[in-house]
Amino acid sequence: MLKTFSLRHNLNIKAFLYAYLAILNAVIKDIWSTIEWKEWRIPGKKQKRLFPNYRKDNAFKRALRDKYLKDWEYAAHWVDSALKTAFSIMRSWRKNYNRGRRNQGCMALSGGDRKIRRPPRRIYK
Repeated sequence: MLKTFSLRHNLNIKAFLYAYLAILNAVIKDIWSTIEWKEWRIPGKKQKRLFPNYRKDNAFKRALRDKYLKDWEYAAHWVDSALKTAFSIMRSWRKNYNRGRRNQGCMALSGGDRKIRRPPRRIYK
């Protein structure tokens, strides 16, 4: 059995959450800037299709981690969490794009933040 308790505190959680979201958006922006689009011919047709490929090597991940740990005032594992979440978001977008469920512009830059566009008048679960 697992018991949970609520504890009162005077910590500024809002500042931490905004800092974490800023790091997450910046990491996604850095990963997005490394995308290379490869053109492939569709077999049996005269059409071509673009497939995204971005850096996932350990040297790139280490460079991102070092870059964002410089001015980070909280525990280092939060930067690691932001990196893991950002790569997960990009992996999900790439998989959906390759399957034809997303387009190139589905991740748009809006006021410094990434957002995912959804078509209007549809019910989402």
